[in-house]
Amino acid sequence: TKDNFGYLYVLGNCRIYKLDSNGGFIGNYSLTEDAGAPSCWRSVALTYDAYTDTILVVNIGSVMKFTRNIEYLDEFGTFGSADGDIGEPNGITTDANGRIYVAEELYGNRVQIFTSSYDWVRTIDSWSAIHDTTIFLNVQDVLVLDEVGDGE
Repeated sequence: TKDNFGYLYVLGNCRIYKLDSNGGFIGNYSLTEDAGAPSCWRSVALTYDAYTDTILVVNIGSVMKFTRNIEYLDEFGTFGSADGDIGEPNGITTDANGRIYVAEELYGNRVQIFTSSYDWVRTIDSWSAIHDTTIFLNVQDVLVLDEVGDGE
């Protein structure tokens, strides 16, 4: 993902990597080794949240928040299947108003929506499948789910 200043953030091997706009390495943060970080059970996606100027990483059961300098701030979420719980996520995005959208394939193939202060808003659920799906908002803040590798 890219922030408003042109820096790139990449998630891989339980690390967040920060790169300049040319792909040059700036730094990284280990989700398993650095002080204050939660464990990296299954971090699957990240996004830049322009509303709060932070990086969000979705993990099984939680969403972690980091500064643009990759410093751990806090996290929210509980593993489970109830509204507001985060089961097995596979994508995250935000909108211009700071709402956080978490796509999940476990517990009913749903998208959970939270406020920027982590309050649960609603659940969009029960379509056929969102396994291997990318989630994002287009420029009109329309939620888009795109199957990875579907050839279309």
